Amino acid sequence: MKREHVDSSSLSSMGYDPRSHTLEVEFHNGGVYRYLDVPEEEWSGLRAADSLGRYLNSRIKPRFRWRKVAPPSRGCTRMSLMVVVGPMPATVPAEGVSVSSRSAST
Repeated sequence: MKREHVDSSSLSSMGYDPRSHTLEVEFHNGGVYRYLDVPEEEWSGLRAADSLGRYLNSRIKPRFRWRKVAPPSRGCTRMSLMVVVGPMPATVPAEGVSVSSRSAST
């Protein structure tokens, strides 16, 4: 199923198949779930929600059957990705990285 990237603290992407009434969501931890028999109105409501995670938890999860498509990834989360690609403070070396005491000008 084709999913679109979303700006959410808990969801990474989501998609909907109107023929089968199937909602598919991917969480930042890599877990992918399909919610079955979801009416198109709920899909529209989810897309328009101020908080996708809150809407999913209160309106979708309690009411619709689901199936796990992919388990969560181990060791690769949104937070760890931010640390890897984000700037590292000069005084704190990354794990496994040696730090030289020489300055860049020597």
